[in-house]
Amino acid sequence: MGKVTSKLWSKGVIGGFGLPAMKTELEPLASWSRQAVVERYQNSLDCPSRAVDRKTFCMLFDDFPSPDHARQAFAALNPSKKGCVDACTVFAAMAAVSDQCFISRMSLLFSIFDLDGNGTLNKAELYIGMRSLFIGLHAFYGNTELPTKAELEEAVNEVFAQIDYDKSGSLTIGEFLVFAYRCRPLQEMIAKLEFENQEVHENVVPFNRFGATGEETSRVSPRPSLFIDEPGGLPGASQQRQSSVRTSTAAGRRQSRNGAMKPSSMRSTVPSDMTKAKAWLLWKFFEKLAIGEDTIEADDLRNVLKDDKAAKAQLVGITEQAKLTGEPVAAGEGAKEDAEHVRIRGIGVLDFAREVEELSKIMLRALQAGESQNRLALLGSCPVSLRSFLCVTLPLSPPHVEACIGWCISFKAAEVLKAVFSDKVPREKDLELLFKVLDADQNNSLALDELVEMGHIPKEQAEEFFKGMDRNGSGDIDMAELKKHVASKALKTSLR
Repeated sequence: MGKVTSKLWSKGVIGGFGLPAMKTELEPLASWSRQAVVERYQNSLDCPSRAVDRKTFCMLFDDFPSPDHARQAFAALNPSKKGCVDACTVFAAMAAVSDQCFISRMSLLFSIFDLDGNGTLNKAELYIGMRSLFIGLHAFYGNTELPTKAELEEAVNEVFAQIDYDKSGSLTIGEFLVFAYRCRPLQEMIAKLEFENQEVHENVVPFNRFGATGEETSRVSPRPSLFIDEPGGLPGASQQRQSSVRTSTAAGRRQSRNGAMKPSSMRSTVPSDMTKAKAWLLWKFFEKLAIGEDTIEADDLRNVLKDDKAAKAQLVGITEQAKLTGEPVAAGEGAKEDAEHVRIRGIGVLDFAREVEELSKIMLRALQAGESQNRLALLGSCPVSLRSFLCVTLPLSPPHVEACIGWCISFKAAEVLKAVFSDKVPREKDLELLFKVLDADQNNSLALDELVEMGHIPKEQAEEFFKGMDRNGSGDIDMAELKKHVASKALKTSLR
């Protein structure tokens, strides 16, 4: 990858002249917002062909000051002998030069490259996408060096083999983003392109390619249930399981007890002892630095990760707070009855001293190797998301990262559900996350059995909850009814 990415800007950067200047005619197509690129690309999908002629181009891009400016821009895109430009080439370049941070550009490029709309990339799609990106940037900047067909094929084969961790023959958005967060050549190539918007988008955009569309969605982690009192297994491995089959086999019971993330197909050489308890500590570590937000300031994370003592101090602080809210372990529960062993709902019994020591050692190894600081440096001023945090601070494989994120989603949803049943008022985005986790059949409504089984709530309590929320008497709860219930609770709280 480094060979082809560095070659693109070689005439300017290596020569010491910086990034080549963008063609003046194409400047109106640069620095668009994510939403603007998404909407215009969706419009382009209604065109009868991906080969766009000048007339279609001028109709599609009516933002130019005049028709003459639009015609000049079309000519600057190096149309073929047939007088057409490839729409994917134009929009891949527009995504790369849009007003977005690095990883948001990557998730949008993934969505554009996903030509069959199935939420994954096969090798052909990755090759077509990367070729479109390079040709598009070459058209936008002119004085750039394109990789040869052989060089690009070699790079795509190498990258695909590296990203396709489970050897499934297709890349998920999770695998793609983990690679992007850790690929120095790719980040350096895109870092040349300026942006102002700091929002982080890591989701697939499900474009309406074949008559079905929707809002931006995450096709990353398995959907977790809130049956998180079982400490073992990957989150969401059984989305609609019944309580009678939670751990029906001896193997399942053994996995439930040890809680290690060890999928049978995983070629892992990195921490095989990454348990749900460690995922919980990492989540709390992230939440503490995020201070109620969804991202961490990069400088704040750099300061904490300057040395292992600072990182360990954060983990110790988290455990001390957890001990105040956890339940003491009774004698005979398989752990010593002391201050270090505490039962945390959704996690099980935590041996804080051991978990903190093991996790801090893993983080220390990454710090000593310089990996964490190098990856943080590549992020620059971009906010650090949970996925980014896991990618840059720990040597986790893509399946480990996705498993941790799935667990963290279940931890967060459990907290939100607890708030809904209390006097606390959750944020709207947190309610939406909770709704998605509870909605096992994904029909945009919650049935009583979903609340009981996915939320791990006693049936009597769930029935009482439904009575006060099912305003239209449909027998289900939709998102609007959940939000109205919380809004009503917030109003009553403010009037007290």
